[in-house]
Amino acid sequence: DLHLLSRRQRQMCIRDRTESAYDPGTGLFNKRAINEYTIERIRDCQNTHEGLYLAIIDVDDFKTINDTYGHMFGDEVLSRVSEIIRSDLNARGVAGRFGGDEFMILFENVKSEQELRLILKTITKNIQWAFADKEVSVTTSWGIAKYPEDGSSLEELFKIADKALYIAKAKGKNRYIIYDERKHGNIVTDREIQLNSGIRSTIVSDSRKAQIEYKNIHKVHAANFDELSKFCLLYTSPSP
Repeated sequence: DLHLLSRRQRQMCIRDRTESAYDPGTGLFNKRAINEYTIERIRDCQNTHEGLYLAIIDVDDFKTINDTYGHMFGDEVLSRVSEIIRSDLNARGVAGRFGGDEFMILFENVKSEQELRLILKTITKNIQWAFADKEVSVTTSWGIAKYPEDGSSLEELFKIADKALYIAKAKGKNRYIIYDERKHGNIVTDREIQLNSGIRSTIVSDSRKAQIEYKNIHKVHAANFDELSKFCLLYTSPSP
C-alpha cells in the first residue's frame, strides 16, 4: 500500500506508473492520477507543515474554438497549453488534465503568494503568445485555493478553487483568482444566494407568464372556461 512507503517512494511510485496514469492527448496526469498524487501530498504536508496551492484551469470559450476552427485545432490548443504548463511549472508542481478543457495543478515548492503570482503570469502570458499569430485568441481562467488555509483535503480545496474559478469567469475570464475570504467573502454562501435569487426570479417570471396566458385564454374561451371552472370547483370540493 502507498501509505506504508516513504514520501519519496510514494512520489516515485505515482510518477512511474504505467501509461494508464497519463492523459493520451496531453501527456499530463489523468484525473485519477492527479487526484491520487494530491491526496498523498496533502498527507505528507500534515507532518511537514508545508503549504500547497491547488489550481483549477479552464480554456476560455473552448467550445466556441472547437465549433469555429474544428476539433483538430481544439486538440492542438489543449496540447500546446499542456506543454506550456508543464514547461513553466518545472519542478514547482504537478499538472493533470481533469477532463475536456479543464486542468488541475498542485503547486509545490512555492514559498510565497508573490512567487505564485509570477508563475501564473508567466504561464498565462505564454499561452496567449503561443497563439498570437492565429486568428483566434486563446486565454485561460484560473481558480486557486491554498492548503491548509482554505481546506485540509482534496475535496475542500477543489471546492474552493472551483468557486474561485467561477469568480474569474464572472469577472470576464482571462484572469486568475487566488481565493481570499477577506476579498471574496464566503463564496460558497454567495453562490447559494445567487442561485436562490435566480430561482426566485424564475418563479416570478413564470408567474407573470401564467397570468398573461390566463387572461388570453379567458378572452378567447370565456364560455368554455366558465364551464371548466365549475367542473374544477365541483371536483375539488370536499365530499359532504
